[in-house]
Amino acid sequence: MKYRNVVWAWFVITMSFFIAPSLSGQEIVQGNVVLASAEHESVVTIEVKVENLPPVYGFELEIQYDPQILNLIPLGNQASKPLASSPLMAHPQQIQLNNQVKNGLIAYSMSRLHPAVPISGAGTLTVVKFEKLNEIVETSVKIKKLKFGTTGGDLIKPDLHNAALTINGQEPSFLENDFFISFIKGTGALLLVILFALGFTNIYARKKQ
Repeated sequence: MKYRNVVWAWFVITMSFFIAPSLSGQEIVQGNVVLASAEHESVVTIEVKVENLPPVYGFELEIQYDPQILNLIPLGNQASKPLASSPLMAHPQQIQLNNQVKNGLIAYSMSRLHPAVPISGAGTLTVVKFEKLNEIVETSVKIKKLKFGTTGGDLIKPDLHNAALTINGQEPSFLENDFFISFIKGTGALLLVILFALGFTNIYARKKQ
């Protein structure tokens, strides 16, 4: 029983390191976010990268997209978990605090457990994968919120001015074998033949007179 109490107390103290930034400390704008995408057929993979981070222990992330145009492909170990474990946060002493999606908003947060070594510098925060439901309409995926917490209670907020990615649509086009196009082409050719025949008949009639 005593051992459980010690473990629980350690867990509460550790979580306070992550939650503390919203209660005390100072807000620091540092670091930046880079979004990289790759597209294969109708599947779009987006990598969320961070750069120039000071030592931090945890993060809170929100990603916004249009569910009418993009279908989120879950990458977590459960179908209800939209994102896989953060590569940047990978450590035996880590905990996933939130990993869910609702109405086009992905909410994801993780923290390392003290006294694990904090993360810093640059790396891949997460990867998101979508299936395009509409190939024509242009849409975007953007980072709505991203903040990191330190053990000292400071809140690190990266620059999010460029934390959006546009997924281009395609102009609608008719196929060469489309019925409508074939009909127009066929009708046009027939009209040319008729006009040519009428013109030839008219010339022949004039010569005969």
